[in-house]
Amino acid sequence: MLENETMAEDGANIDDPRSWSDDRLMTRADASRYAQRVFGIVIAVNTLAKAAVRGDGPPMIYFGRKPHYAVGEFRAWLIERTRRARSTSEARGATRRLRKRRTRE
Repeated sequence: MLENETMAEDGANIDDPRSWSDDRLMTRADASRYAQRVFGIVIAVNTLAKAAVRGDGPPMIYFGRKPHYAVGEFRAWLIERTRRARSTSEARGATRRLRKRRTRE
């Protein structure tokens, strides 16, 4: 362990999101950093806020007025939103199909 690393009560390294348990709660800022550090995906805090308003964001848990995300549910949401494509036209088609499916539900 490095000198400046902090350990949580459960033994997880607070500075390393890959060691966080699935039920650990994150603020929007934590979730943004988690996506960047674990998946290399940049998601702005404002993007998460807009997704919450639209209803297509990850499941949230509120403490007072402040939303939090469980690590496991946030990870599942990120994985659900990613897709593989061999070309940009293939990727656009997948996005259109996903939007159509969401509007039908």
